[in-house]
Amino acid sequence: MKTLNKIILSLILLSLFLFACLLISATSFVGIWLRTYQVFTDKTLVAEVSISELRQDENGEFAIVKYKPIKNQSALARIFFKDETRVEEASEQEFKVYGDSIHIGGPIIKFKDNLILLDFKTIYKVAKIFGRYNIDNEKEINKNEIQMQFSNYDLNGGIDATWKDLSENLSKDSFKSKIYNFFIDTTQLSVPGQFVLNTPQTYNLYITNTGFLWDQKN
Repeated sequence: MKTLNKIILSLILLSLFLFACLLISATSFVGIWLRTYQVFTDKTLVAEVSISELRQDENGEFAIVKYKPIKNQSALARIFFKDETRVEEASEQEFKVYGDSIHIGGPIIKFKDNLILLDFKTIYKVAKIFGRYNIDNEKEINKNEIQMQFSNYDLNGGIDATWKDLSENLSKDSFKSKIYNFFIDTTQLSVPGQFVLNTPQTYNLYITNTGFLWDQKN
């Protein structure tokens, strides 16, 4: 009888141990999954953008765009490109932009996924705001001088030589390129757009790990 009790007790303890191991493993898996999901879906507010209704004058369709920066570039950009990435004052700016869609963004540098998991944020710079006639491509092709002049604006010094040089170096077969490619997944221009509607709209502009993202404000 004592032997049977010992066997039952041992089985109970073994079951509890296995259950505890399973619970710890499941908790760890869920924690890792949540951390991974959080990191790869993280977004940072960089600007608030108001776009007027679509308007018309003698030169064509346009919108009044109000751009209020929250963050113009990432902290890493300020560290690595501090000589060429000047930041304008965080005050609202207003632009008359010809086109039926408005695009805002600039260059980004995305790190390898394993570095993103270590909280290496995408390097970015808000450098451009421009308009395009995307609904009618003929209008875009045949833009007049005034439309060309008031459809493309630089922000924060525009896209400077440092970003262009880095992009070119990533594609070269050199020692510097191999070092860059060990850490960097891609560098590209991210300039998403929104169509100009018949009523004024307000948006938040975010930076994510893969580029800039518009989100309409309620």
